Amino acid sequence: MLLSRTLRFYKREDVRERLKQHASDREVAIRYQEYFGKRPDTIEYADDVLEFAKDGAVSFHCSEERWANPTSLRTGISHDEMQDLRTGWDLLLDIDCDHYPYSRLAAHHLVKIIQDHGVSAVTAKFSGNSGFHIGVPYEAFPERIPRGRMNTLFPEAPRRISAYLASRLYPRLSDIIVGEEDGDLQVIADKTDVEPSRLTDNEGDLRITTFLEIDTVAIAPRHLYRMPFSFHEKSGLISQPVPPEEILGFDRLDAKPGKVDLSVPFLDRDVEEGDAETLIVQAYDHEPRREEETDRSDEEFDPPAEAVDRQYFPPTIQNILSGLSDGRKRAAFTLCNFLKSVGWSYDQIEHELYEWNERNNPSLRDVYIESQLKQAKKQKEVIPPHNYPHAGTTYYEDLGVYEPDNLSKKVKNPVQYARLKSGEGSEE
Repeated sequence: MLLSRTLRFYKREDVRERLKQHASDREVAIRYQEYFGKRPDTIEYADDVLEFAKDGAVSFHCSEERWANPTSLRTGISHDEMQDLRTGWDLLLDIDCDHYPYSRLAAHHLVKIIQDHGVSAVTAKFSGNSGFHIGVPYEAFPERIPRGRMNTLFPEAPRRISAYLASRLYPRLSDIIVGEEDGDLQVIADKTDVEPSRLTDNEGDLRITTFLEIDTVAIAPRHLYRMPFSFHEKSGLISQPVPPEEILGFDRLDAKPGKVDLSVPFLDRDVEEGDAETLIVQAYDHEPRREEETDRSDEEFDPPAEAVDRQYFPPTIQNILSGLSDGRKRAAFTLCNFLKSVGWSYDQIEHELYEWNERNNPSLRDVYIESQLKQAKKQKEVIPPHNYPHAGTTYYEDLGVYEPDNLSKKVKNPVQYARLKSGEGSEE
């Protein structure tokens, strides 16, 4: 890449300022034409960017982790030393796919899945070549969860979240891609350069991981990603943040240096703490090895013909409905799923959720309740709430609402309880 081209772009004061802002509290590495500069490095001032560019810098990369003093990092640093230095971390999901239209589809639906968990702080950026980065800032997570303080849960927590989201994304994306290509596997094979025989599993379903994945290798101590508004040395394009609602319409050529939109945020830190609480709790409750225990069947969880009356709700759900002081966001998510699963209409759920919120101390902001209701209305799939503890989750115990009785000990899920109690279901 021509030095004159990169220098012209990095001379822009607004570009340098955005790079400096994003580098705050992060380790930085500078890529020159064929090699990276020394590590660790930092960008303390906007003019540092220009000096690096004059020396031949092509792109700028930074850590997912936040550090008290990035320059104290070194090769061979111990785990305990890193724990002492780490002040936080951002969730950074790297969609790895060589076929850009499929990457774009994946980014769009991954953002939607994250938003379905009540997360409003999710942002996205084009990687600069063929992929996307999806991010949730550290400030959106609670300060701690039962597993421990959030700043100590790296890389465990983001890997958990990544695995959980992948389990939701891959089946959905497989169906969408097969539908878009009219079921023609040869078309998919030609676009992804994968042998048709490798594209399907034993049941004939599309094996999407043969050509597209959320890259978990990228979630590791001191791993770096391309900073927003940095060049990509292969494509000559810019790693451009993209408004989540505009991902499907984003063309790679929109990331030419002359078309860059510096107003679009990526990993904006000015967000509400706890915005992503439901997401991380769901991720920790998701245990792939327990799939057989936690799967739901159509017979058990299809909504009943008539809404189950509140008098038949299990004690655990009744405890939530009486109002909470902690875990209110998780509880809102749970109530939406439970009420939908027992046949309540959207209007009934809306009325109940607002009344429940008045019993909370303190109440959640109305805007949060509105966002939960909006997601519940958009979501076509009926998702049951968490199972009881004996079926593989401590969710209700963590909320402090678990109250077992004889019937709850015989079923896996509060929905089954309500169905049986009301006479809608049959005990196996």
